[in-house]
Amino acid sequence: MSLAFDPADLALPTAHFIGGEFVAGEAALDLAAPSDGRALPPIPKADAGLVDRAVETARAALKSSGWAGWQLSALAAQGVPALEADEAAMTVAGLAAAWKRLG
Repeated sequence: MSLAFDPADLALPTAHFIGGEFVAGEAALDLAAPSDGRALPPIPKADAGLVDRAVETARAALKSSGWAGWQLSALAAQGVPALEADEAAMTVAGLAAAWKRLG
């Protein structure tokens, strides 16, 4: 039995997975294996519009799933007072500041 892993054997999607469906990007990023320079399958790039779409879709899913309140209350229980279940706490800067205080 071999435990070797070869990333070239993986069938990777060539699109972004957003909101339960694959969405094509504008271009792809070529990859090479660092060990031998062999070409690997390209990965999709996302422009700002596609990133915004992914973030909005993820934010909506988080709010509708009930996980948002649980995650924020768990952080608040750890002494992160700035995090509350409101829109201001769901910003990258707000979450980054809270994470830094935890660390």
